[in-house]
Order: sequence, then structure tokens, then C-alpha cells
Amino acid sequence: MQSFYTSIPSAAEAVLRTGMSHEAAAKVCSALCMDMGIDVVVTENKIRRACAKRFTTHINDLRGKKVEGVYFDGRKDSTAVARESTGGLVSEKVSHCSIVLHYRDTEHEKKKEGHYVGFTTPASGSGVDVGASVSKHLTDYGMDTTDLEVLGCDGTASNTGLQEGALRHLQRIFKRAMFLVVCLLHHVELPLRHLFEGLDGPTTGPNSWSGPIGKLVATDVWELPIGSFDPIPVADFPQLPDDVVASLSNDAKYLYSICLAVIQGTVSDSMRNMKIGHICHSRWLTLASRIVRLYVSGAEVPNLKRLVTFIVGVYYKTHSQIKYRNSVTWGPRHLYDEIVAMRQHCTPVELGIVEDVAQTNAFFAHPEAVLCAMLGDEDRGMRCKAVEFILELRSHGSSQVDTVRTWYMPELNFSATSYPYLCKWKKPQARPNSNVRFSGRWTFRTRHHGLQLITEPPVTIGRDIERYRDEPLVLNYPCHTQTVELAVQNTTKSVRSYKGDHRQLGKALAMVSHQKKFPGRTTRAKILDGH
Repeated sequence: MQSFYTSIPSAAEAVLRTGMSHEAAAKVCSALCMDMGIDVVVTENKIRRACAKRFTTHINDLRGKKVEGVYFDGRKDSTAVARESTGGLVSEKVSHCSIVLHYRDTEHEKKKEGHYVGFTTPASGSGVDVGASVSKHLTDYGMDTTDLEVLGCDGTASNTGLQEGALRHLQRIFKRAMFLVVCLLHHVELPLRHLFEGLDGPTTGPNSWSGPIGKLVATDVWELPIGSFDPIPVADFPQLPDDVVASLSNDAKYLYSICLAVIQGTVSDSMRNMKIGHICHSRWLTLASRIVRLYVSGAEVPNLKRLVTFIVGVYYKTHSQIKYRNSVTWGPRHLYDEIVAMRQHCTPVELGIVEDVAQTNAFFAHPEAVLCAMLGDEDRGMRCKAVEFILELRSHGSSQVDTVRTWYMPELNFSATSYPYLCKWKKPQARPNSNVRFSGRWTFRTRHHGLQLITEPPVTIGRDIERYRDEPLVLNYPCHTQTVELAVQNTTKSVRSYKGDHRQLGKALAMVSHQKKFPGRTTRAKILDGH
């Protein structure tokens, strides 16, 4: 047999993605060549060199990459590290922060896929260290942050802290104001979590609850026969297009289908024995699915119907709308629709639970987010109002992009009649002995810090605002961080088997590259579509 000199980049990426050993990969490739009548042999060293080359190629591709929106999320992973005494590999828990780029209006990013650019290892979980490590990763690999204007993450205090949060620290590092995105999907989970604990009881462990519903949903509820249940009408439950449904995870597809079944009052035969994913306190889609499946079995448990009403009419209705229209310009509209749904489907006691939780994560009620939504509205009158408002802000000097801002939590207006009034806007009149800072300028009421000045959204500063009278603002930055959560999974896989930041980062980037070429199950149609 002859030696094999052709480069094999896709094969190397497949080896890295699947975790196959170099020896096994060499045997498979050699056997495939033999079956195809090619008289060559692929050696183990060939595979090893090809993998190393993919590491270097993908890392070098990061240099000069344009950065407009940075989304990040962290997790502690079991990581392969070298033991100093023997040089062998041991596993240790290490915090990693995965980073995904999103873009304003490029054609590729209309799919909201994002672009994974690797991960970093913060010195600690504090917001300052996380922000510093994200900034260092971008600069160390030579990415172009000149046009960076959006930061996205989840709503943990280490990210959103007023002075020491990661969002605040990143703005200080880059010395500019940025549009801040706090995951809206995480927001909609919190009211369900607190309502479940309020109606059924608190948790007793990482995967268990103390109440009767919690104990029942921990069992194999899909084995229960379908019984008699009362339909729960939700007139404006979204009907998702087929392509959107196809893009959902299996858990989300199941919950969407069973919510429709509860609304219609009938459960199809195909859903009767479908298994549901495991439950834990970080996977509320599966918990919601189990609760609804328990309900359609005809079980008579206190507060079960109330929980299902909230899931169908509020939680998953909002969740599916966010998945369908996931631009940041839709964020305030989704938040407003959630508040309206709460008023429609919750009792006064339930409202007392869910409204308090919604307030703690009301980031998309911030005037900057609301102004972007108004500029992106289909209604020309709404866009013109936003344009006039921003022009007035500019006349007062409230549009400096190089000024780092403190992003205060707005006080949520639960009596709002439309999304522009999610927070209370006010323009104090200029009077003798009044606060000079606020006199004659637009302010909004915050939750804990009184009145604060309204400023122009960073994504519109320096742009021709008049154009949005006739055409909506288009921003392809997502209002959630689900792309980063998927990236975290790649980071976790890459750090388990390789030691050294270079090889771990290279493997993670190679895995993502192969996933784009061969998404999901390997079928001819998917491969052709990927190319």
C-alpha cells in the first residue's frame, strides 16, 4: 500500500467531534479507502497531524474577526489538567466562560446561529474577573472590537451588578456605552419556578420537590393513560411555522404539542407514550412538560390545573413567541405580552407571586430597549414617536457613546396598556430650587434608585435616525442567550480530553466547524444543505 498524502481536514474534525482515538480513526479511514479501491494507508500519525493542523487553522481564523455583539455564559467543567509530579492527566473542576458573537444585520446571522469563538478561564466567578477574561480573549486572539455595541448574558447578579457586574466592567474596559441584553428566556422561567414552589412546595434536593405534584412528576408520567381533563382555552396561543417548530429542541417540541392538545381538549395517539427528559432545577421545559402530561392523565391534585393554566397561557406562550421572534427589538413586546397574559390567567394570589419575580428581571423594560422596539415597530406612527424622542435626547446631550452608563433596573408598570409604557417616563418641569440635573429632561423611575435620566440606545448613536420614520430598525441580535448555552456544551466536551488551552480551544472550534457541515443526524439532505 502507498502512503496517503491528501489533506483530511473534515475527517480530522469528525475525529475531534466524536472523541474517536487517533488509532481507531486511522483504522476506519484505511478500511474505507480499501473498500473504495484506493490502495493507500492512513496512519495514526497522519490523523494526529491533521488534528493539530485544524487546531492552528481555526485559532488563526479568529484574528481580525469583526466583533459587534458579544454573548457569554459560564459553567464549571471537569477539565483535563497535567499532574505536576507525573505529567499524567487528572480531572479538576474549572470555571470556563464560553463566548459567541452575533452581528447587527449580516445575511448569515439572520438565522441567529451566532459564531462561537471559544472560551476563557476567569480567575474567579466575580463579574470583574469574568469581564476581564472575556475582554482578554477578544484582544489576545486579535479580534476587531471597533464596532462592538452589544453585550449579552444571563441575569445573575455577577453579570448585572451595578458597579462590579461583568456587563459594567466590560463597558469600562472598552470605554464606551453598550446595549445590554439579559436573556429573556431565563426571565420567563423564574415566574414558573416561584409559582410552582408557592403552590406545591419547595425543593428537597437537586431533582426533587416536597409537594404532591412535585413527587408525581418525578415518576414516569408518560406511562399514565390519557384520562378526562378540562380544556384550557388560550385564544392567542401562537401557531408556529413548520420551520420554527423544526428548529426547536425535542423538549420544546413536546411541550408545544401537548400545550396545543390541552387547548384543543384532545391528545393524539403519537403523544401518549412519548418519553420526557429528566427533571432538574435548571430544566424547566421538561418539568413543565411533565406537569402538563400529568394533567391530561386526569389526575386530581390540588393546584394542578392552576399550574397548567399558567404554563399554557403564560409560560410557554411567551417562550414560543421568543423563539419565533427573537430579535432584541421584540424583547419589550414579549415582556408586555407576558404581563398581559399574567393578568388574564392568574388569580390575585398568583399575581402576587409572579409579578414580584418578573420585576427582579425586568431588563427589557429599560427605556433604551423600549426605544429600540419602537424604532423596529411595523407601525410608522410608533417609529416616528421614537425618532422625535431620540432627537430630543440628542438635543440635551444624552447620546455620548464614549460615556459608560450605570444600567438601572426600571420599575415595571404592571398597569401598562402598551409596551412603550412598561416603565414610567416623566419629564420634570424646570422650577426654582428644583433638581437641575432632571429639569426639562426625560427620566424614568427605577426600582431602587428613584428617577434617572433616559439616554439614547447605543445601537442608534451616530446613525441617521430619520431613516427609521420610513423603515423599521433591524437588529439581528437575539433577546436570549440560547446560542451560548449550546456553545457551553462544546466547551465542556473539549476540555475533558485535552490538556492545554491551545489544544482545548482548537478542539472546541473544530467541533463547531464540523457541526455546521454535518448538523444533527447525518443525512444526505442535511449535508447538501450545509454546503
